[in-house]
Amino acid sequence: MARVNPELLAAFAEHERLIGVQRIRVGCLLVVTLLPLGALVDWMLYPDKILTFLWVRLAGAILMFLFHLPVYTEIGSRYHRLIGVVLAMFPAISMAVIIRMADGASSPYYAGLNLILLAIGLVLQWNLVQSLVAASLVVVMYVVATYPTIPNHIGIF
Repeated sequence: MARVNPELLAAFAEHERLIGVQRIRVGCLLVVTLLPLGALVDWMLYPDKILTFLWVRLAGAILMFLFHLPVYTEIGSRYHRLIGVVLAMFPAISMAVIIRMADGASSPYYAGLNLILLAIGLVLQWNLVQSLVAASLVVVMYVVATYPTIPNHIGIF
């Protein structure tokens, strides 16, 4: 069995960490920009709720920005994989709140949750565990957001 040089492994791990931190920065920039721009969709679908939804979107973008700042620290860059999943939850929570405030289970905003997972997963290049954790959390958010609006709660509980 071939032995791998420990220095080579350390260099590879450092390179992966640096690339991971850069991806988080790009993902954060995308969310901070695109989440508030979703107000254009709100304007078309729910013109009477545009200001309320805009506040939710802005809160999500601001929280995303603030919580990505630890990535610039040594500890934050060391745990960039965990931070990446946590950061993805801010736009997801924002969309879940909007779904709840809109039409619940009838809201077309479920697609926003899919886009968040797809876009952030691609940008951050999540591993299997990160993908499973993030997808599970988003499913829970969606169920919590829509459960009260499902007629007869479809016999779940």
